[in-house]
Amino acid sequence: MVTEYGCSLKRIRRSKNWSLTGTQSQLVTISEQLKQGRTLWIAEAINKDLAKPTFDLTAIVQSNSDMTLNRLIAETGCTLTEARAALDKAEDFI
Repeated sequence: MVTEYGCSLKRIRRSKNWSLTGTQSQLVTISEQLKQGRTLWIAEAINKDLAKPTFDLTAIVQSNSDMTLNRLIAETGCTLTEARAALDKAEDFI
């Protein structure tokens, strides 16, 4: 499956550890395929190491006047503190 998606899987020296390399889109595709079945732990390990997308939270809040804290957190994956700071900044409290 790894070579099918254009990635490479190599063993790290003589250890029990492995290295999976590829582009972010390739790794996301492999992770989605591995979520089906008994390989969920591999998909979780891939997702943990993938770079998190960055968002301009203040711009999102300003473009959506009815944005709530919970909705902002659900859509962007930000923390509660980051969401509150973005809402405050958007409302010119800071």
